[in-house]
Amino acid sequence: MEFKTIIQQKQGSFLDHTILRGFLRDCGVDKRTAWVMECLYEIGIVEKIRRSGGTLSQTEVYHFISQLEKDYGISPQFAEEGLRQWAYALDATVHTPAQPRPPVNTATPNPAPHHNPSPAPVPPTKPFYGSVLTKSDVLKLGWDKVSSLTIPNCVTKIDTGAFKECTSLTDIHIPNSVAEIGPWAFRGCTNLVNIAIPDGVTNIDDGTFADCTNLAGIIIPDSVTEIGHWAFKGCTRLVNVTIPCSVKYINSGIFQGCTSLTSVTIPNSVTYINSSAFQGCTSLATIAIPDSVTKIFSEAFQGCTKLMSVTLSKNCQVTPGAFPEGVKLTYYKQNLLDFIFK
Repeated sequence: MEFKTIIQQKQGSFLDHTILRGFLRDCGVDKRTAWVMECLYEIGIVEKIRRSGGTLSQTEVYHFISQLEKDYGISPQFAEEGLRQWAYALDATVHTPAQPRPPVNTATPNPAPHHNPSPAPVPPTKPFYGSVLTKSDVLKLGWDKVSSLTIPNCVTKIDTGAFKECTSLTDIHIPNSVAEIGPWAFRGCTNLVNIAIPDGVTNIDDGTFADCTNLAGIIIPDSVTEIGHWAFKGCTRLVNVTIPCSVKYINSGIFQGCTSLTSVTIPNSVTYINSSAFQGCTSLATIAIPDSVTKIFSEAFQGCTKLMSVTLSKNCQVTPGAFPEGVKLTYYKQNLLDFIFK
């Protein structure tokens, strides 16, 4: 039975996307178009067509195309094809944007002379509706090959190593629905440039962004209470970091080998700095240690060759070898009157 006939019999209503997927498969709709149509159904295309009286304006079409590109990484060409399929099935009229896009061509085109286009992002082969995103899911969806990605709002946890060594990834948007990012989740994403961790995430786990050698910017929200060991180890382009006041400990190796790091803001909530936390940060020339810090462990600042002097609270215990040889340590009293009348 033709897809249009089934849609009209059902009046565009399905109990859930899996039933829709079954109808699409039974009607012989190709996998890529079916994926786009499922995504359009998920973001309300049927209801919109009904409410609009069977006509979608250019503005409404542009909205759907933009949302598909943002939320699912679907290219505009494929989005328009999915819109046309829904319009055909529901006897609707779709006004495509004023600037026409080239028709979808599944064949591999021959590039023009002296032209070397960048490979297009690989669209996921099917939608993702789970709450925990695993490495297996990333591979099945084809997200290991895309350069830009918005994770769907249904995801609440990014599992251990989910995007590990996804070297094509340059930009990723993590929705506020995500509350947990597992260990090594983005380790070795060597082309990832910027990332904003959403509000609601309380823990950046061990090695989460380790060896992201192009990571230049990171936004850590106040909801984060712990940053795991080696979380940003080897992020050689990272220049400045502000640790939120919700964090109590700086764990071992967090910024180890961040050779471009010049500025770190440590809040007054931090009580200790663990071993190798800033080891090998060769561009770090100054560091302000708050009086809340009571202990700095071995090799915490070893290899920070530009660091000349550090001022510490008299209550701070420094383990031998915490700083490079020759760094001048100056201690002050926390009580201002004690300091004045010393």
